[in-house]
Amino acid sequence: MTDLILLTRRIVEEIDDYAAPSSPNLSLGSAPERAWISEQLHFMRSALVVPYRVQVTDDAGESRAVFVVANDELGSLVVYDPSEGGDFALAVGSVQNLVLAGPRGDAVGCFLAR
Repeated sequence: MTDLILLTRRIVEEIDDYAAPSSPNLSLGSAPERAWISEQLHFMRSALVVPYRVQVTDDAGESRAVFVVANDELGSLVVYDPSEGGDFALAVGSVQNLVLAGPRGDAVGCFLAR
């Protein structure tokens, strides 16, 4: 059983402690500006939801249960996937038809990747 209160606390701490890499390893583009990162962290904080369980389709076409933890109201959701060692992923689509979109890892990184 996933403790949803601890999960929410973990995400809030991750937002509070987030520090942008000083020299990100980019193959294309340039590093985001600190003001943009700060704005996105504020946006993420406002996008946090009380975690709820949904079904998503993974890249193998299989359905799995995950917990939505953030919803940007623009079609992207950050989900917690307890079946993958407890990491986060980006999902897109409607709540009735969610698909994992690729980025996995920490909650902030997934939110910033959308």
